[in-house]
Amino acid sequence: MALPTRLLPLLLAGCTHLAPPAQIAPDDLKAALAYGQRIDLDARDPAIEKNLSLRLYAVPQVGGDCFVETHGVCANTYYLSVSTFDEYPLANVFRLTHEGEVRDVRWREDATVDQATIDVTMDRYTAAARKNNPALPDIRHGLVLTVTPTALIETVR
Repeated sequence: MALPTRLLPLLLAGCTHLAPPAQIAPDDLKAALAYGQRIDLDARDPAIEKNLSLRLYAVPQVGGDCFVETHGVCANTYYLSVSTFDEYPLANVFRLTHEGEVRDVRWREDATVDQATIDVTMDRYTAAARKNNPALPDIRHGLVLTVTPTALIETVR
């Protein structure tokens, strides 16, 4: 059964709609620029062709109580910036939902135009926090980040 031609544009629009990314709060952006540690992901895995430019920013969280008798950084909040390599590049910034300390990042081969897939291994607490407080659980997350200039999909593996 063929679809009526007047419904085809509506169907196509419904299939391609993505919700806009959440806006980064100005205070979060200030913290990322002032205190964040930039991790340039483009230089990793040089044998893999990159479709996008990616940078990860680790911003220390304040107010954690994981240290014993002192203060320190329990975990980081992460922001991922993405941009295309076009003449007029598209750019965006996303906040990761998982927090902690990134231990490893690996690019995956991804032939999709303007899309990148990376594997991230993240500990729940920083190494400094676990060293200070051995009672903290050693929790590690494996994440797969699939990113485009308009969307970030964060999947636990």
